[in-house]
Amino acid sequence: MAFLDGAYARLNRAREHLADLEIREKAILHPQIENIVTKTDLNTVKDFIITDLLAEMPQSFSVLIGETIYNLRSALDYLVFDLAILDSGAPKKGTQFPIDDTEENFASHRGRLLKGLSVEHVARIKALQPYKGYYYTAMIRDISNPDKHQALTVIQGKGVYRIKVIDTSEQQTDPKTGIVTVRRVEMKSEFVGHVAFEVDEAPVVNTLQVLQAEVGKILGDFKQ
Repeated sequence: MAFLDGAYARLNRAREHLADLEIREKAILHPQIENIVTKTDLNTVKDFIITDLLAEMPQSFSVLIGETIYNLRSALDYLVFDLAILDSGAPKKGTQFPIDDTEENFASHRGRLLKGLSVEHVARIKALQPYKGYYYTAMIRDISNPDKHQALTVIQGKGVYRIKVIDTSEQQTDPKTGIVTVRRVEMKSEFVGHVAFEVDEAPVVNTLQVLQAEVGKILGDFKQ
């Protein structure tokens, strides 16, 4: 297996789960929107807004979130495993990508989680720590950490549905026939909604998309 093949396999698996999440999010929220709209008399509405959609999130949605973040976390661990082989010439047991909030914690992990890595690679991983200001790894840890399991429980769907009725009535008279025609009212609508994490109400899909992109960037930087 070539350098970082395993890490990219995990990243691709996370991408597949995320694509599934996007499909499921729409399947959960959009039927509710359609149900609300059909009960609304659009002839009497100029600007119509619906907020705080009451969407029950199936357990399978939370499972997919967990599997997505697990693969992103694993991609980072695979990175360290491959770096240890690259730098030392042999696999090292117990390696892992540390995610620490203090210099002291990172230093304590140096000899165990990062054994076999060169000084240069340790320094690069150090720059990706939360205490160094790189918060994406902290987000990955906090979502994936078993002790933070409640973060995987999504709250009800949050959304705004706007219907704007635009009066485009325009009277036109045919000079030959004298027949008067009137253009009708047009309606434009949009739905902005998402499924959110329970802890901070951050959009699930958008958050995971950002984290996926960041993990991809990290792997790309080390691949060079």
